[in-house]
Amino acid sequence: MLSISVRGVDYLIAGNRLTTRRIGARVLIPMEDVETFARTDHPERMAG
Repeated sequence: MLSISVRGVDYLIAGNRLTTRRIGARVLIPMEDVETFARTDHPERMAG
């Protein structure tokens, strides 16, 4: 859906660009946050 690596998602979570919910050992990202992220423009790189 996003064509992004697992590490890229980690960077987005660390940078508070995506919110998470923990259920046991699982880390879940609300679908509305994924959709909002997918609809916005992202010209910058995630890692520096």
